Amino acid sequence: KDLWLVFHGVSRFGFMDSDANVVLANMQALLTFFASESTSLSTFATTEAFQALALILCLAMVGHALAEEARSTARLQSSRSAAEAVSQILDRLCDAVVTIDSHHVIMKSAPRFRGLLGISASAQLEGVDIRSRMPSEDAETLERHLAGPACPSEPIALSLVDSLSIPVRCEFFMAEFRSDGLERNVVVGINEVGE
Repeated sequence: KDLWLVFHGVSRFGFMDSDANVVLANMQALLTFFASESTSLSTFATTEAFQALALILCLAMVGHALAEEARSTARLQSSRSAAEAVSQILDRLCDAVVTIDSHHVIMKSAPRFRGLLGISASAQLEGVDIRSRMPSEDAETLERHLAGPACPSEPIALSLVDSLSIPVRCEFFMAEFRSDGLERNVVVGINEVGE
C-alpha cells in the first residue's frame, strides 16, 4: 500500500510526462489488483515466469522448424543444381535428354527427343509416360531398372518407337535425383544406336 501511495503522489503532482502517466496508471491498476485480490506477488511472479518459459519454448520450436526448412531448401536447391548440371552434360553428349518422375512421366518439353522420334512439335510430350513410346518388353525392362534403390550405373539398351511405329534402338544413360518431398526424378540421356 505504501508503494501505491508513492506512485499516486508522484502522478498527482505532475512529476511525470504523459507516457509515464499511462505507465503509472497501469502500475496503479496492477497494485490495486494485488491489494483487492488475494493474489500474492509470488504467485503472480510464478505465473509470469511459466508464461515466459512457455513463450521461450514456443520460439525455440519455431526457430528449429525454420532452421530445418532452410536445410531442406538448401538440399533441394543442391539437388536441382546437380540435376541441371548432369542434364547439361548429357545434353552435350547424347542425342536427346528427358527428365522423368518416379512414375516414368516426362516432366518437361524435350525438343531433341521429339526430333529423335520424328514427333511433330504440336504433339504433347510433357506429362506422357515414356514407356508409352517403347515396345512392351523394353517398357518392362525400364520399369525393372528404375524399381531398384538406385539407377543403373551402366547404359541400358532399349528401343523407342518413332512416329511411324518403327523401333529405334537406343542406349539410356540415367542419373537419379530427389525433388521436394523426396520424389525421385531421373535425368535420361538417350543415344541412338546404329544397327
